[in-house]
Amino acid sequence: MLKRFYSTVPKEFIYELKTYNVPKNSIKELNNAFKKINPNEKVLTGAWVNNSTTSTNQVYALWRFESLDQRKEIKQRVLTDEITSTIKPFEKDSSSIVFREYPWAPTQLSESESKENKVWDMVTYETKPGQLGSCGEGVSKAFNEKKKNNTPFGVFYSEFGTLNTILELWPYRSEQQHSELNKSNNSNDTIKSSINNVSENLKSNITTKLFTLDEYINKK
Repeated sequence: MLKRFYSTVPKEFIYELKTYNVPKNSIKELNNAFKKINPNEKVLTGAWVNNSTTSTNQVYALWRFESLDQRKEIKQRVLTDEITSTIKPFEKDSSSIVFREYPWAPTQLSESESKENKVWDMVTYETKPGQLGSCGEGVSKAFNEKKKNNTPFGVFYSEFGTLNTILELWPYRSEQQHSELNKSNNSNDTIKSSINNVSENLKSNITTKLFTLDEYINKK
């Protein structure tokens, strides 16, 4: 389930992107465990899976916290929670990055709109040390052009874990819309030049096509 909450007063949340390496036959089990979590304990803002041809898929879950202190407190408490403990077997083969959201990329995606989007792109930029700021400027210019045709989920920068990382999440209603908008973006001169201008300060620029867990399971 995707959840997004709003306030008239901007609030700076902490986001943790967890990557779980999950056998294909266990994805439904993990999805069911996610759905049982009390949002007052841990807020799952999104969960997606890549369509790997191997026996193992990568499941990405984006968790939201009020602060680093709340993240620490909740992570300690859920270790003994009966429902949350169903996720623990998947934790041993997982990794995480803690992000903050860029103030220039506030999402306007409602919960109902989120549910309509089955296909997603996760774009990750790994910058060279000390270049997160300059690369963020280039990404913001490309972002402003992309959002003319699509509503973003969010753009984030890493604070703990793999440093010097920028993360974008873009939703699409269907594979056809995904194909059409990506084709348009790839031929957009403003988007191309914005990223090209900071490419020398990037170590990598990777786009991963993802599906919501429900969509992936329903297709099987």
